[in-house]
Amino acid sequence: MLVGFIIMFLSMLLFGLPVEEISISERYFPLFCYGQVVTIMYGFTLSYGAMFSKILMVHRLGNITMKNWVQTWKFYAIIGFLIGLDTIIVIIWISVDSLRRSVETFDSIEYVEENIKLRIFMEHCTSHNYELWIGLIYSYKGILLFFGLFLAYESRKIKTKLLNDSRLISMAIYNVAILCFITAPVEIIISSKPDASFAFFAVTVVLSTFLSMGLIFIPKIQYICQVPAYAEEQEVKTSQDTYKERLNALQNENVALRSEIIEAEKKLAEIKQNLNVNLLGDVHFNQQQSSGYDWRFSRGSQIREWLAETGTMLLRIGGGRYLFDRIAQMEALEGDNIGRFFKARNSSSMFLPQEIESDTML
Repeated sequence: MLVGFIIMFLSMLLFGLPVEEISISERYFPLFCYGQVVTIMYGFTLSYGAMFSKILMVHRLGNITMKNWVQTWKFYAIIGFLIGLDTIIVIIWISVDSLRRSVETFDSIEYVEENIKLRIFMEHCTSHNYELWIGLIYSYKGILLFFGLFLAYESRKIKTKLLNDSRLISMAIYNVAILCFITAPVEIIISSKPDASFAFFAVTVVLSTFLSMGLIFIPKIQYICQVPAYAEEQEVKTSQDTYKERLNALQNENVALRSEIIEAEKKLAEIKQNLNVNLLGDVHFNQQQSSGYDWRFSRGSQIREWLAETGTMLLRIGGGRYLFDRIAQMEALEGDNIGRFFKARNSSSMFLPQEIESDTML
């Protein structure tokens, strides 16, 4: 960013060279024209492109997860891409439609008393399709300005510790965009008035660069002066210790939960085995009449208590729902067996052995 500001100041010097003291021959005048174009394009890209890439990363940080964390090299990749695009435009411009010196003459001014007649002319950098190339560059930079304004507006509520100057960068983008949108059309209109054109251009460069540097770097300088270095190191160390403590606590909790899950799975396997043996087996009704009934339902009460105890333990890890469903099934099955028992008790033929029943029929 600072390199871009320095290049912008250099372009201001190239646009305001005193022609009375420095004269450029027609042979080297195209190089002077390309110097003006390259410095202003690269200066704008490096200064504004740095702010644009940073606000783009802030916007992405507010809309992605930690798995897709933004790497530092992407800042430089965006700036490099913009510089490469500028270079391609300049190379194509030089190859297809090179710049040359153009002279614009004005009406002569005659001073009769001093017997002097002035012939005024102004040198321009031009080409056959100069307006087309300027329009292409203005469009490309204008899209960047509009996109930067959009990102700055969308990121106004995003706060992150890694990029804590996002609001200041947004204000700097607003400053640069507003000044550029005002200066660009005015420069096209007053291009034939060199003094006014240069004054307007210089004021825009000075305001945009100094305001942007003030917004971004003055708070950083104040922080460095107010907060000593050892305090910042201590804060970083404290945050690292806090992260380590939280990590150790989570690891210990994970180990405890794993042991509880293993124990609960063992109990669940035993319960399933008991259910299959005691509840789902087909027990003969005569065994229920003599002694099996009391043992079955007392055993069912024990299993229900065991299920309830284990289900309470498993409920907070997500496995208790199955056990409580099994308890409900047991209670329904127990009620059904009691009904069958009393119904069979009222029927005398159900209690007779097969041999006695056959003798009676004979």
